[in-house]
Amino acid sequence: MFVYNMLTVCAGLNSSGLALGWIFEMRLPLLLAGAPFPRIELLPESGRAARFRVHGGLPVASAMVYWSADDPDWRTRKWESVSATTDGDGVYHATIPAQASDWYALASDDRPVSVSSEIRHLR
Repeated sequence: MFVYNMLTVCAGLNSSGLALGWIFEMRLPLLLAGAPFPRIELLPESGRAARFRVHGGLPVASAMVYWSADDPDWRTRKWESVSATTDGDGVYHATIPAQASDWYALASDDRPVSVSSEIRHLR
């Protein structure tokens, strides 16, 4: 398993006393494996089914949908997971419970590199 970090290297101070620096992203698995990170494309829902496609250079090892009920205080919101399945066409789907107000998809390839989609609000 690989660890991903961001590292800030300070090069010194400018005449105003502000730190100058560069931010390096350490993406060792990307450099070693050569495949791009997966990308999730959200598709229109079909009834209560969340639908999405995962694009990437490696096989998808797992795909999940996380959903939550409406809660005015985002700090106490609870997210529940549902496994997503595919019919082999690259489109994943999962049934979202009736009480769900929001959902997002999470997919991992076999390195494992995990990515998530933006949150989609159900009307």
